[in-house]
Amino acid sequence: MPDLLQPRTRLAKRTLIVLSHAIEHMALAPAEDGPALVIALFQRRPYYERERAVYERIAARGAVAVVGLVDGPVEGAAGTGERPRGAPGGPVIARLDEHDDLASEWSVVVLTPRTGAVLIARDLERVDDAAQSLEGGRLFDGRVSFRRDDALHEALRLQKALAGALPEAAIAALDAVTDRVRELPAAPGESRLDASVQFLIDSLHREQADASTVRRRLDEARAAGDGHTDDLGAPAVQRWLGTTGTTASGTLPVALLAVRVVSPTGGLQRAGRRGVGPETVGVLRILQQARRPSDRSVRLDGDEYLLVMPSRTEAEVIELAHRVAAEIAALRHEFPLANVRAVCAVTVTRRRPLPVPALRDALAWAFAQGVAVATLPADTA
Repeated sequence: MPDLLQPRTRLAKRTLIVLSHAIEHMALAPAEDGPALVIALFQRRPYYERERAVYERIAARGAVAVVGLVDGPVEGAAGTGERPRGAPGGPVIARLDEHDDLASEWSVVVLTPRTGAVLIARDLERVDDAAQSLEGGRLFDGRVSFRRDDALHEALRLQKALAGALPEAAIAALDAVTDRVRELPAAPGESRLDASVQFLIDSLHREQADASTVRRRLDEARAAGDGHTDDLGAPAVQRWLGTTGTTASGTLPVALLAVRVVSPTGGLQRAGRRGVGPETVGVLRILQQARRPSDRSVRLDGDEYLLVMPSRTEAEVIELAHRVAAEIAALRHEFPLANVRAVCAVTVTRRRPLPVPALRDALAWAFAQGVAVATLPADTA
């Protein structure tokens, strides 16, 4: 059985959303080549809830629809492998284990006796450097095919992997479709269709990448001109953190580093205001230098800052915290009148929304106890 990730393409989530919708529309299109099956892995419940109505429409058209979720049946479902109450003939929900290999997949398969399409993508737990949001910039390795036999192979693989989470009736319905597909040859000319679709996919990917790069350069130019970090509540920051869209706990790991700058004179003046002291400029420079292209720095309040760093390990962020604290303390050598120091709090989290309040509590504790770096236990849920 071929591995559809060979050859594979690096795709951001924003691209996968468009491709998934295209394949779902294939299942919704009127056709006479039934029966049909649709299998989709959504990783986490909030992602499916956003598309739930689409899959109920697909099932209502007579397709066998199976949805895999790490966190189990959706609201209103009676239990594992059962359809949501009030939706007879709706999609079958298969519960996936947290540590199942399928939990890291984003896959959509549509299969009929004559046609088929498949998107299979595996989560890299990384973010595109030019991402406009943590969620939309999540990176996957994947491939899309509009060849029926590729869709058949994926349907068989997923059916086998999900067998323990599906009722016998759903397994029998899937078998009926795949058995019928095996009896008939694929439609002629599908290689031409697939070649055309691959060209469109490549073009979409390039256009989105170019647009993201231009937007990122504009953001960097604006930040350099303003000379300060955005506040946590700023609309652009909220969009990047994902608080204004659909996100889910348990996927992308994000390292957080909170910094409080302490001055005997009562604190630094806010960046971007008239009369900003040189020590503030020095602090902002240190925070900017600590960032990678995929990271962001924001101001929490007053003289508290937050570095948001997707995919960094706990060891990396602890080491960075000690370095940032040391560099801020060393500003007195650069600015003789600056007498500042820093306390830090760090964690690595998969929680959404990000646990900023808990991190700020740890920062206050570190300041009160005179601890340079406080560490919150890394979570994986």
